[in-house]
Amino acid sequence: MKKKVLIISYYYPPIADVGSQRALAFSKYLPEFGWEPYVLSVKNPDKTWCVIGEEKPPEGVSVFYTLSLFNLTWIMGKINALLTKPLKIFGLEPRKTIILNLFAVPDQFIGWIPLSLLKGLILVKKHNIDVILATCKPISCGIIGYLLKIITKKPFILDIRDPLSPIFGNTAEVYYKLMPSVYLLKKIEKYLLRKADKITVVTNSMKQKYLSNYPLLNNKINTIYNGFMEEYFSINPEPFDKFTIVYVGSPYLYHKEISLEVIFEALQIMFGKSKNLKENIQFLCVGENSVILKDAINKYGLEDIVKLVGYVSYQQAVEYIYKSSLFLVLVVPETLPVKMFDGLAVGIPMLVLSKEGEEANEIIRKFSNQAYFVKQHEIEYIINCIEDAYNQWFSKRLRKQKDEEYLYLFSRRNSVRGSSKILDSLLPPNP
Repeated sequence: MKKKVLIISYYYPPIADVGSQRALAFSKYLPEFGWEPYVLSVKNPDKTWCVIGEEKPPEGVSVFYTLSLFNLTWIMGKINALLTKPLKIFGLEPRKTIILNLFAVPDQFIGWIPLSLLKGLILVKKHNIDVILATCKPISCGIIGYLLKIITKKPFILDIRDPLSPIFGNTAEVYYKLMPSVYLLKKIEKYLLRKADKITVVTNSMKQKYLSNYPLLNNKINTIYNGFMEEYFSINPEPFDKFTIVYVGSPYLYHKEISLEVIFEALQIMFGKSKNLKENIQFLCVGENSVILKDAINKYGLEDIVKLVGYVSYQQAVEYIYKSSLFLVLVVPETLPVKMFDGLAVGIPMLVLSKEGEEANEIIRKFSNQAYFVKQHEIEYIINCIEDAYNQWFSKRLRKQKDEEYLYLFSRRNSVRGSSKILDSLLPPNP
């Protein structure tokens, strides 16, 4: 008899955000290890926070989509608009994020909880689910998973892609940490951590931080790395004609800690020294095309150099990495950028702009054929690194080289193998 797992994930195809990749990998590879996945996701996602793409779930995977009863982001936006005019009289203008953060407890996706809980109960009973796995963020997924555990008595795995409460975050503003909602969110997180049968996180540094705050988790928390979808990495497209720096992702996700602007400044200085470079260099930003990013491009006069590609499928993003000359990765503490895994799988030279991201830097140092590690303030060194990579490209000495050990250790399939062992550990022993 097949073992069955219910995977609860707000982010899942056709949602194209990087958060979808982890749940997608679970559903894609778990059947190879004897587990039949049933996926529960959202039918009408909040498009303020999600990008809808064209990727479909893997064939043969049972996926169930439930409606969110209301969009809290939209509601809070309307409240903000109603408050703005009278408060302006007193010289005040409420920020939308403050209104949202005050009332979005446990998170802005709470409208998804009621019908998902109901559908989850039906699925557990109808299909005789063995284990419930909820992958977060959002924390509402964890709440659904925990409530299902309480009602059905099934074991529950809390999978944490990002720290659940802002007290663990690196980008939350001071005002946010002082809000009553943060106190409540921390209480919810602590309760979920205590009640989960197993906890999985995506980095060792995140694991250590949780253990330092909750030592009792020691026997039930494990690191399951993200990785790369190996089936997308058998291509060999022709590289771009120009020396091309590629960045994939949301460049302003951690903009208070680290920013693309230092790279733009470096390019501006380089072009000031040599006008001819402009003909041979381009920068492709694949992903979010925010107003902040467009303003930064205009600020440094790089409209002809920096091209905004917008959101593309995972397969297309991998192709851009293959065709690049230098792959840019942004690293902040306690994170392992998902695209870092893809860059290492391609074997492309990497420019790593980091802020104390030691775990990520250690992995890159070990498995990258060529990587430049720079800090936000090291503008001259950044210029030297880009120029060195450019000179290698110009003289046709720039090479892609994959590391076979890395390809085995960090494939999504291998990561899911680790998850399957944790699932197995929660089953009752054979009689």
